[in-house]
Amino acid sequence: MHVQTYDLARLVSAYVNAQRYQNAAPELRNYWSRLSLTLQLLLNVGIDQPFTERLLHMEEDENALVGILALFRNTVSSLLSISTPFAGFVEAPPVVYKRYREDGPKFHAKAREYRKMHENYLVVLLQSIYGDVSTVVTSEDLREAGFDDSQIPDPYDFD
Repeated sequence: MHVQTYDLARLVSAYVNAQRYQNAAPELRNYWSRLSLTLQLLLNVGIDQPFTERLLHMEEDENALVGILALFRNTVSSLLSISTPFAGFVEAPPVVYKRYREDGPKFHAKAREYRKMHENYLVVLLQSIYGDVSTVVTSEDLREAGFDDSQIPDPYDFD
């Protein structure tokens, strides 16, 4: 059995997927939501419900926490909306297909770069609330907390 490790960046990824699949099939929605919540507990990093005992300097300025959390939510929303001009095409006329073959790889590369930039920024925002989070969680830790990470649902298995 392969043991996965999870850090703050993997928590961000799980949280974003929980948001992405919040209206998806129950298996998909539940997996990512439960993984995100379990990682938040094990890493001691609350996102939707901040762990107030862990806040750095924010207890003096409630607006700072509110502002950072709003920026976090906006960044998640922005990340989930990243697309390319070719999104939504199932079939296209030959001229569009030609444009896709010529220009698509450049757009897809920039979209991947932009997504990574958002993910890194989400980590920075959480660190601005909680400081350095050096804890690493394993698959075994997740199992002990009641979550099995070994059966990741494939979104393409669902209509």
